[in-house]
Amino acid sequence: MTKKKEVVEWKGAEELRPFLRPVSQLRLDPRNARRHSDRNIMVVKSSFREWGQDQFVIVGADGIVQIGNARLVAARELGWTHVAAIDPKYTGVSARLRAIVDNRSGDPDVGSTWDFPNLADDLADLDCGVFDLDDFGFDEDEREQIATWDKGDAPGGGEGGEGGEREAGPRVVVFCDSKEDQELIFEKMTAEGFRCRKKG
Repeated sequence: MTKKKEVVEWKGAEELRPFLRPVSQLRLDPRNARRHSDRNIMVVKSSFREWGQDQFVIVGADGIVQIGNARLVAARELGWTHVAAIDPKYTGVSARLRAIVDNRSGDPDVGSTWDFPNLADDLADLDCGVFDLDDFGFDEDEREQIATWDKGDAPGGGEGGEGGEREAGPRVVVFCDSKEDQELIFEKMTAEGFRCRKKG
């Protein structure tokens, strides 16, 4: 009798494929100290839809996820049958501390903040109809707020760039049809006393 081929619903980096495990065999950590909002899961799902999984879920021998609970929730909601998962290097108390540190490392309280001028420029470049930035956690009001954020309002002082060389504040982003148009506008605005920067 021919063995029925296992159906795999998953998207991700090919180098992760050998590590695929059925989501039915994995369980969310009931002791996970990090709570994920619906919006948080939406962002992970949007990332998975666009680029697939590119980070492992770390799962203990008991099938409980130690790192990557949000990834597992997102995969389930997308209807994936599998995720790429590996065994942890640590067990017991070390494993729990490792999970907490992983969640803690991205918190603003420990110094992880946005460089608002760089973020504003990147979002402006991406806001061209190719992606729906709302799906990735940035709605229109937030993008406007980021684009006009003053240095003093941004967490950590909001100094952008290396050594604070980038200047924050209200800005206008102009999209040009050609390099020639870009040069003309740049020269005109600079001559009128505006601080300008070319990109692209």
